[in-house]
Amino acid sequence: MKHLYPVFTRKSVSDIDTVTIRSYINQRKAEGAAASTINKEVGLVSSAISYARREWGWNLSNPVQGNRMRESEGRVRWITRE
Repeated sequence: MKHLYPVFTRKSVSDIDTVTIRSYINQRKAEGAAASTINKEVGLVSSAISYARREWGWNLSNPVQGNRMRESEGRVRWITRE
């Protein structure tokens, strides 16, 4: 939340568009944030917009959809006797 706050404070939900989301993603990449971290952050924005659409009936598009980063597959771990 602390990284989202300075960017999205005082913005109307209807003002958040694909350009805003891509700009935020590029900013966070430049700061060295991992793809999974950035996806979690923009996922929070997506969830908030989806909640407003579902619960309050707001007619909004979700600019986060299709704008997530590809995450690495992570480590492969094996359970062994050792």
